[in-house]
Amino acid sequence: MPRLNAFAACLPVLLAAFLCSSEEPAKEDAIRVFRFSGGENVTVQVFYDQRVDLNQIITSDGFVSLPGASTLNIRGMTLAEASAAMTQKIKEVRGLKAPQVSLAITALPARRIYIQGAVRFPQALHLPQDHDYPLAALLAEAGGTTEDADLRRIKLVRRSAKGNQTHMIDATHFGKPSTDDLGPILCSGDVVIVPTSEAFSITGEVQKPGFYSRKEVRLAPGLPVRLSHLVTGAEGTKPSADRKNMRILRTNPAGDRKVLQFDLEAALTQGSLEQDPVLEDGDQVIVPASEGISITGRVRAPGIYYPSPGGPMTVARLVALAGGFDQYAKKSQVIVVFKDKPGQAVRVDMKAVMENGQLDLDLAIRPGDMVFVGESSL
Repeated sequence: MPRLNAFAACLPVLLAAFLCSSEEPAKEDAIRVFRFSGGENVTVQVFYDQRVDLNQIITSDGFVSLPGASTLNIRGMTLAEASAAMTQKIKEVRGLKAPQVSLAITALPARRIYIQGAVRFPQALHLPQDHDYPLAALLAEAGGTTEDADLRRIKLVRRSAKGNQTHMIDATHFGKPSTDDLGPILCSGDVVIVPTSEAFSITGEVQKPGFYSRKEVRLAPGLPVRLSHLVTGAEGTKPSADRKNMRILRTNPAGDRKVLQFDLEAALTQGSLEQDPVLEDGDQVIVPASEGISITGRVRAPGIYYPSPGGPMTVARLVALAGGFDQYAKKSQVIVVFKDKPGQAVRVDMKAVMENGQLDLDLAIRPGDMVFVGESSL
């Protein structure tokens, strides 16, 4: 069969494009195995009392047609495994004792990989057929990463028989003189997502309040960002800070907020990791004053304010002392955290209080309490 012999001669070149396991991203190609993934052009020849030729394209979900109007799923199989499975299937369907089955690949499908996120040129890229393509090469093809990229948490999403599999990859060491590691070899259909660096905010009684990324905190790759790391990045607390009542305002994907309280004093003096929590991306850390009432967020003059001897402090009065809401304030959901109820966030509709005169909704607040004014989505 000269046609099949000619194909066998070029088969190693075609197989070079299929070096990846469908399950795990491999960094070495010691075992180079082709497996059907769908989209391949094939010729199926069956010899018994007559020869039957079927030229076809494997379906995207891996099915091939066989004589006798039967089909077989060969997705994930090697060439030898698919040939054996087809021979067995034809035996069962046609009732033949020893059919001769030949399976040949005549063309390979277009192969693409995708990169998105914190790179300069997100794109879909044609995967070369004649050589391996590691992750480091894809990052270079995308123009490199942006300044806020987090190379420690790159995601590789790969299709497999079990569904999409996500692998976390630390790319901080790719291409360095101390290693020849260029990352896993990429497969057709792989999606690479480069996330931005985790970012946190810190307000209140610290030397340098503001937003800080993982890079600005200057932690080694792989280490979690803890509360103490962020405080250190903000150059420490002021003498007026109440370090025993640190608050973290955390928002979940659904938009719900919760307030967590920690004793940073115990974390620093006693080494208590329970009081030095790992921060999550987007956490807002509020460092309250030991005396006075803190207000942060969308007001014109955030800061610490003190009740006057003449009367009690309320949320409305505190907002007024802070210069009023700015144009982006979410007035209908001002959050109050009382010192004696640190784990609870109470929402106050200050729009109803200040614009509709519903003074009964206004709350009295005392030193140690905190008020947060969020941002409107409009």
